[in-house]
Amino acid sequence: MQAYPIMAAASTISDVPFLSPDIVFLRAEHAARCRERITGPPALIVEVVSNTSRQYDNVTKKADYERCGVAEYWIIDPERQTMTFYRLHEGRYVEVAPEGDRLASAVVTGFVLDLARVRKTFQAI
Repeated sequence: MQAYPIMAAASTISDVPFLSPDIVFLRAEHAARCRERITGPPALIVEVVSNTSRQYDNVTKKADYERCGVAEYWIIDPERQTMTFYRLHEGRYVEVAPEGDRLASAVVTGFVLDLARVRKTFQAI
C-alpha cells in the first residue's frame, strides 16, 4: 500500500466539515476522494495541540474522528511534551502504547514514528 501525505485546508468526513487537520494520510487507493476536499475517512490524522486547541483536539475532534471512522488518530502536545495514539477497534478508539521509542502505524504500511526524535523537537520549542 502507498500513502501520500496531504496538507488539507479543510476536509469533509462523512459529510461533517472539519477545520484543517494538521496532517492527513489518505491511502493511495482513496486518492480519487481528494479534490477540493477530502470525503470519507482518512487512514490517519495527526493533530499538533496548541494551548487554545487542547480541549477541541482531545475531546471534540477525537469523538468526531472516531464516529466517522478515521482508523488512527495521533495527538502530539509539544507544550505538555506528550503523544497519545488511538486506533479504531470495533468502532471505538483504543489508546495504543508505543513499543519503546517507536510507533508503527497499523494503517500506513512501513510508516514508523521515531518518538525520541519527536521528543527532541519538544526541547527546541
